[in-house]
Amino acid sequence: MIPPEQLPRGRREPGANLTREAIGAARPDPAVEQGGPGLSSSQWSALCAYLEQQLDEARAETARALHDELGGLLVATKMDLSHLQHSVRGQEPELRERLSRAQLSLDAVVATERRVVEELQPGLLMHIGLFAALRWYVEHLNAQGRIAFEADIAPEEPFVGMPERIALYRAVQAALQMCNGPAARLVAAEHHGTVSLTVGPLPAAAVLGGDPDIRVLAIRHRVAGARGTLTASSMSGGASLSIRVAVAR
Repeated sequence: MIPPEQLPRGRREPGANLTREAIGAARPDPAVEQGGPGLSSSQWSALCAYLEQQLDEARAETARALHDELGGLLVATKMDLSHLQHSVRGQEPELRERLSRAQLSLDAVVATERRVVEELQPGLLMHIGLFAALRWYVEHLNAQGRIAFEADIAPEEPFVGMPERIALYRAVQAALQMCNGPAARLVAAEHHGTVSLTVGPLPAAAVLGGDPDIRVLAIRHRVAGARGTLTASSMSGGASLSIRVAVAR
């Protein structure tokens, strides 16, 4: 994990713009200016992109192993257990009761495995689209009961390439996790070849302060990876983040 105090302040990356209010006044890194051991802005950007890619690949590989390997073993075990339950019908009640409890426990394990796989890499994101995955994620957050999220997501899926789709999903996911208050909301739409994603309210100090939260910087870098723009503004209860990305039509 990169310590926040080592992150370059106020730099702007090609393809990712954040309002001055959200990032504060630009402050050059003295170590870079003086030829010290610090990394340049381009090196920091390349390092962040590399770490994001490694994280996404690790998530995908873990999800694949859980789904294909562990999931297959669990399904086979369920089939064997079901066959065993049919074989002991009419026999000892205690044995049948134990098998029934084992079946319920195994069902819970299968459900947990599927939930973990979806959290690591939603199947809807990979096979359907960005909006479908975001719709599922909001429902998932609401099921946890921490905050009541609202979602206004267009039914039509925009055409978003897979790398950009993953980057935008992770950016919105991080923004939703920052939301506070009872009126957290996600609005997602596509209009004239531009996908717009707006999340709020977020803590105003973290988004609009002179020293932005590290999570906002991570969101900004994700948006940069999708060749989009990120803007911040005030809203009732805090601040909002808006992402704009041009897509093929």
